[in-house]
Amino acid sequence: SLMAVSFSLIAFVAIRVTSSVREFREWTALRIIMPAISFLMALECVTLAVAESTANIPAVWAYILYTMEAFVAPGIFLYTFVVTFLAYRIRSMPFCFVRRRIVDETAGGGNAGIQATPEPLVQPRLLVVGMTLLSVLLLTVSLFVNFDAIWSGSDLAGKTGWITVFQGSWDLPMVHVILSLTPMAIVCFLCMYFAVLLCRYGNEISLTIYSSFINPWIWPLIGVAMLLVGQVPGPHWFPLSSNLGICAYQLSMLLVLTEVQNDLGQALELGHYLGALCWHEPTILGSIADEVVSKSKENGSNVDDSKLISSEIL
Repeated sequence: SLMAVSFSLIAFVAIRVTSSVREFREWTALRIIMPAISFLMALECVTLAVAESTANIPAVWAYILYTMEAFVAPGIFLYTFVVTFLAYRIRSMPFCFVRRRIVDETAGGGNAGIQATPEPLVQPRLLVVGMTLLSVLLLTVSLFVNFDAIWSGSDLAGKTGWITVFQGSWDLPMVHVILSLTPMAIVCFLCMYFAVLLCRYGNEISLTIYSSFINPWIWPLIGVAMLLVGQVPGPHWFPLSSNLGICAYQLSMLLVLTEVQNDLGQALELGHYLGALCWHEPTILGSIADEVVSKSKENGSNVDDSKLISSEIL
């Protein structure tokens, strides 16, 4: 099957990319989950091809396949969040409910020691834990639906898209179909939010400057659009369209992951350059510091001088 070959190639390239960067290897969602989803989808495509040719799939393998399918939606959500988190962490930019507030610290009485200290409203560690718990919740719902843990189930659950829901009657089997589509629908809308954030990062924050908004950072938007479209068709086209949408989204995230890798490399080069500049030409940084501090005093700002200097240099 062509789809199985495509998923296998994406998995091997994902392993190569994530294993070459230390920041990627630190995250299980990138090092393991991202290529694992591609391998699982390749196995599913091979199974569907065999089922169409022989129409005889062992019951044990069917249960294993149902279990593997339950990991796809939460896995996609988790590694998409990690890619977005890493991109914004390069420039220490807040995102996804992480906003900054000003904390006034008074020392020595009066207003002499007031400093404005930026602090996040939501700690990044808490944000990562929350996203992981949401992934576990999506996994639990997917497992219940795939194994018919609540009712006898519907023959169309997991085999058709939203067009069947809108054209059918709202009975108990149809509720099962809706629940089977709900985890991926939630993931699609959340990934749309992350795709917009990645597109914003590439156009406004990235160290690589593009002359147009049509640049590699727009790939996640295209990928999530295809992921959404793939969840729409009926039972005849749904297996192909859903797998094609997941394949397109996997490829789009792999492309944007290379952009994050390039930004990490440029940030490292910039750090080495500033370190060498500080070592060999301290007078240059000293003049920059004096100019920034003088501007701060003219504007009546009480922000910490070191934070102003670093923001001016970067």
